[in-house]
Amino acid sequence: MSDENTLQANDTSHAECERKMKEFEAGWKRALADYQNLKRETETAQKELAAWSVSMMVHDLLPVVDHFDQAIAHVPPETGGWLQGITHIRRELEDLLKRHAVESYGQIGEVFDPSLHEAVEHEPGQREQDQKIARVVAKGYRIQGRVLRPARVVIYQSEQDRDKQE
Repeated sequence: MSDENTLQANDTSHAECERKMKEFEAGWKRALADYQNLKRETETAQKELAAWSVSMMVHDLLPVVDHFDQAIAHVPPETGGWLQGITHIRRELEDLLKRHAVESYGQIGEVFDPSLHEAVEHEPGQREQDQKIARVVAKGYRIQGRVLRPARVVIYQSEQDRDKQE
């Protein structure tokens, strides 16, 4: 083989190595990007699972909170230290919920919102009270903006609106 042929073969071999190196580098970069995307998706999924777990626990705990509210609302005349104990336990439950970013909502006078409230009854009211909350049967709860349980409420309904529905 002549020097010229050897030189030409070396150039071809070098060009082939360069091409393969760029191909491997591009593959490595794609694999790295895929790994980073998977890592980000896994972290997001873990956060969602943790939030879901807390939501499920809180959802199961809400009837207990409701029962404490009902017990406190119907205090017998002679309570002694009983009421203080019940109120203290209720406060502890409320603090637990707050630590897990759970907030209660549903107040008398708020405007009824079907995405946040569940109307369990209608009560006669004036036109300016129409579709406002007259009474809260059970508070609503949300965690990080997502409704865990809608507030169960009684809403005012004016005579004009009652007549329209009939």
